[in-house]
Amino acid sequence: MEHLKHAEGILGGVMDIFFNQLPEPSDVPYRVDRSSVDRLVEQGISLEMLLNEFVHRGYLLHGSKRMNISLLEPRQANDEGDKGKDMEENNRNAVYTSNDPRIPLFMALPKRGESGYSIDGFIGDDGVVTESTVFYAESIDTERTGSVYVVPSKNFEWAGGSQYTSTKSVVPSYEISVNLSDFQYPIEKENNRLTV
Repeated sequence: MEHLKHAEGILGGVMDIFFNQLPEPSDVPYRVDRSSVDRLVEQGISLEMLLNEFVHRGYLLHGSKRMNISLLEPRQANDEGDKGKDMEENNRNAVYTSNDPRIPLFMALPKRGESGYSIDGFIGDDGVVTESTVFYAESIDTERTGSVYVVPSKNFEWAGGSQYTSTKSVVPSYEISVNLSDFQYPIEKENNRLTV
């Protein structure tokens, strides 16, 4: 276990250097140089770990297949998956963010056709929580990239699960480009194989 603590210390130091080199948030999103992210990945820090660190430092995450967005504006969501009381929470006219990096990473992938995700937790008889996660898409364009936008958590309200919403427009603090290799989870296609 001691070697794990040492490795965490080294990775934490590398992460601190990365964050110390970021400019302070301003009224224009700072586009993080992808080569600096790739250097972190080479040192064992995945993009998911980096995004988790942003969350730990008080930010939320928004994924979009659109790049260079300077202002995230409320949009009407159209989630047909959950019925019942969650239906209203999942269909607000709002900016949607998450504190779970997997969701914005998936949302940032350039997809065609229907896509979505389901994350459910179950508590077994032994008290152990088991998570069931499914990401699905009709097809993914491997030639294009999307972006994860790192936004200040101010003005966001918890909307259930790992989701947060704001009815106000928000200027992202940082933008990080994302491609399929950054997403480390299987993506399913209903009734068929995923077309990539």
